[in-house]
Amino acid sequence: MDVCNFCGIQLEVDSVFSAKHSMLNSSAINFINEKLELNLPGGCTKCIRKEALRAHEIGSREDDIKSKEFLWKRSWLPMTSSGISSN
Repeated sequence: MDVCNFCGIQLEVDSVFSAKHSMLNSSAINFINEKLELNLPGGCTKCIRKEALRAHEIGSREDDIKSKEFLWKRSWLPMTSSGISSN
């Protein structure tokens, strides 16, 4: 079995609903480093859990803001006229 180089915990194949730990891939580490302005070299689901949760919260908030902004800018109802006078 593999061991995390950063915290020493024994790693196993991780699934969504298991309590087992696995190494985070490079894209997850890059996302965490970008959102939290860190320079983490790597880690597993145990030793970087807090940072991953904070980065996820920030990313979710940013996504929500961008979605609302997109809808606000593109959700307008054009005013049209039928050309018939009401007199």
